[in-house]
Amino acid sequence: MSLSPLLKIKTLALLFPLLCLYGCIKPQPGDSGANTNVVAAAQETKVAEGISSGTSLMEQWTAVAAMDPKTMDLHKGFMLAQQMAVPGGEGLEGIFAVLADPEQPASAKMLAVVSLGTHVKKEDFNRLKELTAPDKDIATRGCAAHLIGSIETPEAFDLLKQLSQDEALHVRKIAILVLMRKGDGKAVEDAAKLWFLPEATDADRTEIIYGFPEIFAADHLDLFADALARTGLEEAVHYHALQILKTHGTAAQCESIQKFIDWTKNPNMESFARTVLADIQQRVGASEKGES
Repeated sequence: MSLSPLLKIKTLALLFPLLCLYGCIKPQPGDSGANTNVVAAAQETKVAEGISSGTSLMEQWTAVAAMDPKTMDLHKGFMLAQQMAVPGGEGLEGIFAVLADPEQPASAKMLAVVSLGTHVKKEDFNRLKELTAPDKDIATRGCAAHLIGSIETPEAFDLLKQLSQDEALHVRKIAILVLMRKGDGKAVEDAAKLWFLPEATDADRTEIIYGFPEIFAADHLDLFADALARTGLEEAVHYHALQILKTHGTAAQCESIQKFIDWTKNPNMESFARTVLADIQQRVGASEKGES
């Protein structure tokens, strides 16, 4: 029993910010969080592809988890977990153990999240809750919070709300992203505040902007305009911000777009930014004519 390609794409797309954070994928201009590298990783292939004979599925999964984060074969790890989860299979306890092990690197825990995401049940809530305790390492707490987002119970939601106010920025951010994905308005406000915190990093902001629901974008256009001024962000993030502004931007963001045009060294990005600026100016002009 394996998941449909569509469900696998959806699952990995929701993990897009997490994958970016640990360097497992590098977003490219035009990435929306559900295409290019993520979709390629979720392409339907034979479940048995690349599986070695004579070793257990968990041993093979462990070998994947030990790979360099930048070259880690996420798809193979994901598909091995599908095999392990079938009735009568090896089961997923070994992967849960990796998640709970404080000695495991963050990249291995990230693969555990990718592998376990579609298999988490409400019965797993208590053990995942234990992994979010303040005495656990930050990577474990954040990954556990991510998985708790797959549990649709009032207890899980309440815990995520609690974690969204956690003292640890990484844990707070993950909980906010998960709640925001669920359409929680308070989480959207919290994410916008987190974006402007001095201690927030470019990696934090990359997660936030890709996780920000477009339905709420019009109320937080200052965030997308600010992204254009941050030279440390990937060009893919700038492109994503411009896409949002192309649809929702107002006259208030035109100056930020012009400044981006002035400093970017990428002619393609400059050209797209000019198109966005022209679209906004045309939209604003049409609106003003309609009001007169």
